[in-house]
Amino acid sequence: MLPKNWLLIFLSITVILAIIAIVKKYKKESMIQLVFWFILIAFVIASSFASSVLSKSSFWAPRMRFSLGALVGILFLYLYVTTDLFQKKNILCILAITVVALYASCNLYQYITIIIQGKQMNQVEKEECQRIEQHIQEYEQQTGLEVTKIARVFSSSHNRNLYLPNNPKANSTVFNSTKCWWSAKGVIYFYTNRRLEYTNAIPEGKEILEESGKEWQCIDDTLYIFIYQR
Repeated sequence: MLPKNWLLIFLSITVILAIIAIVKKYKKESMIQLVFWFILIAFVIASSFASSVLSKSSFWAPRMRFSLGALVGILFLYLYVTTDLFQKKNILCILAITVVALYASCNLYQYITIIIQGKQMNQVEKEECQRIEQHIQEYEQQTGLEVTKIARVFSSSHNRNLYLPNNPKANSTVFNSTKCWWSAKGVIYFYTNRRLEYTNAIPEGKEILEESGKEWQCIDDTLYIFIYQR
């Protein structure tokens, strides 16, 4: 994956280029346009953080910063349409083209990386669901009970199991679906064709699961499973 602050680096360079180009264009015409674009840039940056402050959930999620990524594209479109930045063969033009090329390349690299990791995680999920199914079948054969429910037990103590194994650059786009609150039932059904209905975990079941040292455990007619992401 890319460095942590790569978007802010590209955004800062783009804003500086936009300020230089705007100043050169409007310094002899009207200060109103110049002030307008400064306010627009400041507003977009501020709105990105305001949405996080006002949001009651998911304040850390990258999607809450979409306006920052959009600002990069908007500024380059503006510079291309309203200025001659990309027509003059000077250092500023070369820098702008370089930034655009690097930004596009970084995004492409990011997309490809996420797609590859997603496919790898699909395989991890498939194998885990198969192990869950095998566990349920063995339990049903031993007890004569039919497992029809699934109870989610949230825990943050082993959240490394939420990501790709042995992946030092894990990210939220490739969570293990069997470990997520909203998808555990669906992914098990997808890979095993076993329909389970959500039910609330009872204290006794939680205690048995925690003492088992396993990621999941059948108790009565219910599959208890650890969840690491709400």
